[in-house]
Amino acid sequence: METQPNDLLKLWSMSGKDYPKDSSKQENDELGAAGIYLLAPLENWSYWCTPINTVTFASTKTDGVHFGFLVTDEKISDSSPIVMTVPMSSWPNVIVGENLRDFLALGCEVGYSYLDGLVHRREWILDILANPQKVVEAEEEKTTLEKIKDAFNFRPWSDDNKKLQELHDKHFEKLVFSQEMQKREDGYFAT
Repeated sequence: METQPNDLLKLWSMSGKDYPKDSSKQENDELGAAGIYLLAPLENWSYWCTPINTVTFASTKTDGVHFGFLVTDEKISDSSPIVMTVPMSSWPNVIVGENLRDFLALGCEVGYSYLDGLVHRREWILDILANPQKVVEAEEEKTTLEKIKDAFNFRPWSDDNKKLQELHDKHFEKLVFSQEMQKREDGYFAT
């Protein structure tokens, strides 16, 4: 995968850094205040639960939580769905955006580090997403989130639960899992 989606390049650029041209591992922490740490190069994080047809572009730097593009026909683009993987959960994968811009809109009011709550405390995080004023943000986080919103010119989601269900119904079956993931006996991923 040599070509990066334009929106990913824009996200890197608006953070004050360009996407690296070489293949050395790099982390961009310029958006860290908002809970998103950009990563390069794009590659699959090999956690037991990471879908093998995703490439990770960012993490929250907490408990292995990471975000990846769904690879379709061996490529990614600005229309690639976004998958959040939360390794510390028995239901570790959630489709969190129709594409990168849509994903950024999901977390644009409260930050991206809260999103793992979708697998741990779903009702609580849905309430927070619907009522972002309940979250007390640090000034740096507010500034970073505003910077992302301004750069991409989007609005937050309106019916988070409905949209997450629609994304799940549309894309979840496209995820491909390792044998280890498929053989789990917890009922979530039994083959």
